[in-house]
Amino acid sequence: MSQRTKPPFRADVVGSLLRPPALLAAREQHKKGEITAEILRKLEDDAIRDAVKLREDVGLQAATDGEFRRELWHMDFLKKFVNAEMYEAGIKIKFHSEQGDIDFTPPGIRVADKLSCPAGGIFVKDFEYLKSVANVTLKQTIPSPTNMHFRGGRKAIDARAYPDLDQFYVDLARLYREEIDGFAKAGCTYLQIDDVNFAYMCDPKFRADVRTNINEEPEQLTHTYAKLINASIASRPYHKKTRRKEPECWGTNDPHTRLGLWSTSTFLIVHQPEGVVTDSKRYEVSIFPIGYTGGNALFY
Repeated sequence: MSQRTKPPFRADVVGSLLRPPALLAAREQHKKGEITAEILRKLEDDAIRDAVKLREDVGLQAATDGEFRRELWHMDFLKKFVNAEMYEAGIKIKFHSEQGDIDFTPPGIRVADKLSCPAGGIFVKDFEYLKSVANVTLKQTIPSPTNMHFRGGRKAIDARAYPDLDQFYVDLARLYREEIDGFAKAGCTYLQIDDVNFAYMCDPKFRADVRTNINEEPEQLTHTYAKLINASIASRPYHKKTRRKEPECWGTNDPHTRLGLWSTSTFLIVHQPEGVVTDSKRYEVSIFPIGYTGGNALFY
């Protein structure tokens, strides 16, 4: 069997790696004001270089930065949108392990005014560093745009800025397109969009929570989120040789991979109509539960 030269590879990486103890300690020092942001970033750079070398040494064809610059897989991205802020949402999530159940209360994200992107993008600079230290295909991971809405719903989105949620979704998709365009210009050809919310809505308890906590109907919300994701990737670049847009697929990345815990995942495939070469055609998302293993999101 010949070796694949583009994703999906027979052996791949999801994204996040266990944070080195020294990096975790440095992050705590930074919170206490004991080291500067510049020193922390230098330590992150060193840890990322080592993580990339580890993947290359064992023969993997893809590498990520291990998400070493993040504390949480989604919040470090979402909170960098202008006018997005973290808050204590008070929604508990339970994970099961051999040692027993683990209760986790993740912070929420709320939108205090009209959203915009910071100058230079959110993770584009981080990808540029990763590109400078790797000799394999680079995978960039970002959280799904659905995470900006799922925890808080309408209550967490300022009604003066967005009296109509449709405009919120339009703005959010546009900003994701801007970030994705920034990755493309930086040379990214492999982008993973992590989403756990479709998987949550496969579970009867979470479906009930969706109705109670954010006053949404799960059946309709899956369609709303599929439309949001489609709009977010609508400007992805053409394949240089064929001038056709390549198909993409998304998988989920559990927020507790660093603890060795996996939640039920969902695999999404974006179907490309045959022969489509323009942005005006609609792309459809299919959603499939895939059990307890994490999926990969491919954008190439």
